[in-house]
Amino acid sequence: SDARLEELTDELEGRDVYVLADADEAGEKLRRQFRRVFPEAGHIYIDRAYREVAAAPIWHLAHVLLRAHFDVRIESFMRGRGE
Repeated sequence: SDARLEELTDELEGRDVYVLADADEAGEKLRRQFRRVFPEAGHIYIDRAYREVAAAPIWHLAHVLLRAHFDVRIESFMRGRGE
């Protein structure tokens, strides 16, 4: 919600903020909210074919995060996804 994002403003001040949201209308709405409150936030996109971040294959998530210059540890993904 907008109220929760406003609360995060103080908490995240001075930090890099990245948005990884679903590739659907709800995800786009969330991105618009973040753009209003955190205009400097980076946006990371999954392929629209997967629609939901949770449904995207682990290799795809690793790829989009690496492309955004994140340090990716595949073993961490595997534990978190039960694979």
